[in-house]
Amino acid sequence: MLKYSTKILLTVLLACMAFSAPVQKCKAMEPVSMAMMLAPIAIPLIKAALPYVIKGAVNMGGAFFEVGIEMFNMLLFPVGLLESTLFAPWFFRNGILHMGEGAMAMPKMFIQMLLVLPKTIGVM
Repeated sequence: MLKYSTKILLTVLLACMAFSAPVQKCKAMEPVSMAMMLAPIAIPLIKAALPYVIKGAVNMGGAFFEVGIEMFNMLLFPVGLLESTLFAPWFFRNGILHMGEGAMAMPKMFIQMLLVLPKTIGVM
């Protein structure tokens, strides 16, 4: 076991070694020059990846559409609560059904949100 003074000495030595290391200077390039250098490489890659990007965007749009449907279904819970309390003589059964559908919409939306990425990359 090391003594307290030895621990302090080792800590100071380690700090001196770490802070006395030579620092390299960074050389920045302006963005226009960087873009001109990388454009001949990037354009063919973009053209090759474009069909996959479009397919992924279409799949993601469909997945988010399903999430949006479930989000609107969550609004059925307060509607059903209103129907089953204030309009009980006329709409009690519909209110209970709407409350059940609205209550199930939140876990369904959570599952749909978890499935957005797999649907986007085309696994599902």
